[in-house]
Amino acid sequence: MPNYHAIRLVLAVGVLLFAGAVALLASGSMKARAYHYHSPPIHIWSMHEYSSATHEEFCVHTDGSLDQPTALARVKGALWVDGTREWDGLASSKVWFIPYSGSCPTLANRASIEIEYYVSAGGCGGVSCANLTDPYFGPLWHNEYKYAYVTLKTSHMTSGSALYHDVVNHETGHVLGFKDPNYGDCPLSVMHSRYYGCASDLEWPSDGDIWVGTTIANNSAPY
Repeated sequence: MPNYHAIRLVLAVGVLLFAGAVALLASGSMKARAYHYHSPPIHIWSMHEYSSATHEEFCVHTDGSLDQPTALARVKGALWVDGTREWDGLASSKVWFIPYSGSCPTLANRASIEIEYYVSAGGCGGVSCANLTDPYFGPLWHNEYKYAYVTLKTSHMTSGSALYHDVVNHETGHVLGFKDPNYGDCPLSVMHSRYYGCASDLEWPSDGDIWVGTTIANNSAPY
């Protein structure tokens, strides 16, 4: 994502290391360690909920550098693609995004909306970013966050669909409990991009992202 956001094999134990790796992969542990999530968890509170009254509601507003209807359409275009490659629907629809068409500051129920996307020319000091606020100790024995504020740099939203798909899904990944990788650590993930020394940017969450996101939503430690 532009701006936005060794195993040493020793002959004596090589066979044992390989066997252990195969066992970890089969159990899901190796897959989980390839993706970067917070432990203890850091994510929006609503993603654990099945209730039809509890969804990840969001709105979009801008500083005028991109008109609000276009910004909203691009966020929505990134969050939904084909029913299999998006964050929406994780864990049997515990994660279920609901958009509001109006600009966030104009909405009478703004205080109850979990996620705000804000498109601005400067972004967060020149990048896109996500911040979670209002933590509380939830019923599942870890801190959960009532609100998420995602700032999207305008140039990331106006330089082609592949880029804004990547940026919106990367920053939304933070809302759902993922963190940025170490530089050069490049498993297949929408959280890993050229900005972090990887070969390419993904437009959509990978199978591994979906797997880990589902385990987080189900409150199952993904390791």
